[in-house]
Amino acid sequence: MAIGLILLSLSGVIFKDANPLWEVEKPVKAEAKKVHHHPLKHEFHFKYEDHLKKKELTIHAGKLKRVEKEFLVFLDKGKEVFVPLHRVTEILHKGKTHWKA
Repeated sequence: MAIGLILLSLSGVIFKDANPLWEVEKPVKAEAKKVHHHPLKHEFHFKYEDHLKKKELTIHAGKLKRVEKEFLVFLDKGKEVFVPLHRVTEILHKGKTHWKA
């Protein structure tokens, strides 16, 4: 029984990429987390596609409050703005591309 438990626990490590129940973090989410915890996050901007306004918008990373599972949450003029991660097209640092989809 002990051997079965050991094999079962190791199977998660060995087959992590094959199991659809384990979430593989998206590159944009990983970069957004890095920016969120960066000591100079006020130097970054996020570009994203806004389908309601039908154009690409830029928002200051200093307004980023948290990174959720599928969204970036910004506080803009006292309101929370939710930006889906799949709509982020570029992360800028001092006006230059830091990350691009």
